[in-house]
Amino acid sequence: MRLANRYLDLMNTEIQDTPRSNRADVRNPLLAIPEVREQFEQLPPEARKALEAVLRSLSKNFRVRAEKAWKTRKPPLAQYWAVNAVNARHLALAVRKATKD
Repeated sequence: MRLANRYLDLMNTEIQDTPRSNRADVRNPLLAIPEVREQFEQLPPEARKALEAVLRSLSKNFRVRAEKAWKTRKPPLAQYWAVNAVNARHLALAVRKATKD
């Protein structure tokens, strides 16, 4: 058990010492997919704004559901909703990025 704890301590140290990338396509992997960006760029500006608003609302809703599931001790369900929240947020940010450029 001590060896396992020591190994985990070493792993955590290595992870903490590694700087996080500032590149947008690293932080949001959807931006690295050219088809996603192309499809968003083809939408009219009003549609992009509406889509971004819907995706942000979904992300917030999913985060609330994840928190509720976590509080009721349902970790798999909490993870499911948290992952969906992240995906919705990434899509919303990808829509915004396509709008700015």
